[in-house]
Amino acid sequence: MKIRTTDTMNRKFKITLNRDSARASHVVCYSENEHPVSTRISGDESEFLRPDGTAVSFATVHMDKLAQAVKEQSEECGANGVIEEVTGNREFRIKLNGNGFLADYHVIYHPGNGNPVVTSSADNADVPLPDGSLIPFNKLGAGDLKSFVASMAKSNGLNFEFVDLDE
Repeated sequence: MKIRTTDTMNRKFKITLNRDSARASHVVCYSENEHPVSTRISGDESEFLRPDGTAVSFATVHMDKLAQAVKEQSEECGANGVIEEVTGNREFRIKLNGNGFLADYHVIYHPGNGNPVVTSSADNADVPLPDGSLIPFNKLGAGDLKSFVASMAKSNGLNFEFVDLDE
């Protein structure tokens, strides 16, 4: 993947490392073609170590060298590394639990697409809540998601955890 650069930019990339059941994600944000202005790591990061024992990191990688760094560091830790540009995406993680109910959702809103991409721990975004209702993700915008799901969780007596992965 060749990454084109321009004089002024705000770009975000998601790097996913996979090996067996271990998975880690790195989100790297650039305001120009220098070092990242922010990085965020989630998942099983301790499973992806270089031969010298240090963790895989993209915090000091120039944007034009990111694709090569992903390839090299993935090989070093024996993982499959995938890079994708996610500029403009909004991404959320939602966890609902209580009274024997447990569901984790990963929701991604892509620019220009009214319907978010939703995955869940049950491999099905249509997990009925205890009252039998479904969360209408395709009718909710990114700005409405948190309050709507919080209300549904409360009415179903569930604990609610919401993480905006862009913050």
